[in-house]
Amino acid sequence: MKFLIRFLLFLFFNSIISSPYVDELKIYSFKGSDSKDYRFEVDDDNEDDYFGSFKNGIIGKNPDWLIAQTIDSIYFYNLKDTSLKFELHSGDDDSNRELLKGKHVMYSPYKKNMYYLLAYNKDGQKILQSITFDPYKKKPFDPFPFISGLEYPQEYHITFLGNIQIEYAHISNHRYKNNAAYYLITKDRIGNYMIVTNNREQFMNYNDDEWYIYHSKDKTSENYLGLELVSKTSETDRLKLPIEIQTYMNNDDSIQGLITFISEENRQSNDIYYFCDLTDENYFSSDNGYQIFPRSIYYKENGKYYPFCSQYQPKFNFDGTKIAFLGKAINEDKTCPESDDLFDLWVFDVDKYNEEMCDANDYKGDFDGAYTKVDRLVQNSRGMDEFDNMPKDFVWHPNKNIIFYIDNGRRTESGEVHNSIRYYDVNLKEGGLLETNTKRNKYLSISDDGYLTFSFTSTILKPNKNNMPYLYGDCIQCTQGNRKIGVAKINIDE
Repeated sequence: MKFLIRFLLFLFFNSIISSPYVDELKIYSFKGSDSKDYRFEVDDDNEDDYFGSFKNGIIGKNPDWLIAQTIDSIYFYNLKDTSLKFELHSGDDDSNRELLKGKHVMYSPYKKNMYYLLAYNKDGQKILQSITFDPYKKKPFDPFPFISGLEYPQEYHITFLGNIQIEYAHISNHRYKNNAAYYLITKDRIGNYMIVTNNREQFMNYNDDEWYIYHSKDKTSENYLGLELVSKTSETDRLKLPIEIQTYMNNDDSIQGLITFISEENRQSNDIYYFCDLTDENYFSSDNGYQIFPRSIYYKENGKYYPFCSQYQPKFNFDGTKIAFLGKAINEDKTCPESDDLFDLWVFDVDKYNEEMCDANDYKGDFDGAYTKVDRLVQNSRGMDEFDNMPKDFVWHPNKNIIFYIDNGRRTESGEVHNSIRYYDVNLKEGGLLETNTKRNKYLSISDDGYLTFSFTSTILKPNKNNMPYLYGDCIQCTQGNRKIGVAKINIDE
């Protein structure tokens, strides 16, 4: 009887099909006149305005605004009133108005109008700035709605550390006091790396002067933390060069961590390490990090699994139980492909082996059944020759185990690669095409309420009511090659 009940439940849950689809799609094209500083003339009723290209866009905690980046500026567009737009600047009147240059706009998960970006100060240092955006301070709106603040390095950090560059920035899912907690990877002028955070006081080991929880030259630094991180597969593989970090705070306030380190041992390049709790020295020290890489026959040598080639860009799902990452497709002879566009998308089920890893802290098994290959030949920044430390090649849905990513392998009958957007339901182990009628898609991002943003060059077919019934408003320049932003409202049939 119990077997029958289990079997019926299995059939029931597997009959539930989640099919994401675009319910509504808005297209945003960039015009030179979107900038208040752009000067154009009208001659014989013809404007010399021009259409340019966006790079990427996000929607933050405030669902009313799209933040889009061009090659040299950042713009805020109101999604309800297309005439309401602002170019990111400092100052509170025309006399002191000055454009703010930066990239990698991130948003606070707690404050509706708080954003973060990497920018350059007057000395050329890459810094983390906070941006408060409040266009409704004055009615009908404030033409100077931005207030910028310096997050890191603070002035005394610069005095203490000298020239320091932020190589990577991550806004976590938890708070630090009344603000979002951030984690940064920095590099100084002589090649030392640090992981710094404003949430340092939660950690057992940290440096309060420089705010770091990790230093690549611990033994020679003034305040030695004693982490001495090493690989589980080789005690000579010292983890000294971090390039990515992701975190997730659990309900018990422990902080799961994913850190990608550069390795030069054997046939390795980038290795992802999972730490059960970054705040606890019993987990964040020595060889207590677990390497995240596919456990398949191609990653096995002399009876042991080994992280060949390169894994990078790890991301936690919405509840911290799963990790998606890119893994370079390994050749059958255990060599690494020369091409940088041969990356597979994988998912590791943290929850499946959480007890073995985090309670016993000595698991040495093969993680049987914990790895799922989502797809092969997934588009990535390396394959696009965009060596960006903070790419957006795939995203998790904000409250479901569904991944959206860009295909780099499937070709049309004519041999063209459209770089279509696809999805994969991890629970159901099935996926498909997200129909958008767009090609050369890049830079995915998804908002807390399920709006997927992406950039693209043009539509596959000339838009009409039959091939784009979900299109809302006009699609200006949609058959031209300048890069535009799509904002897609995603619905999921269940």
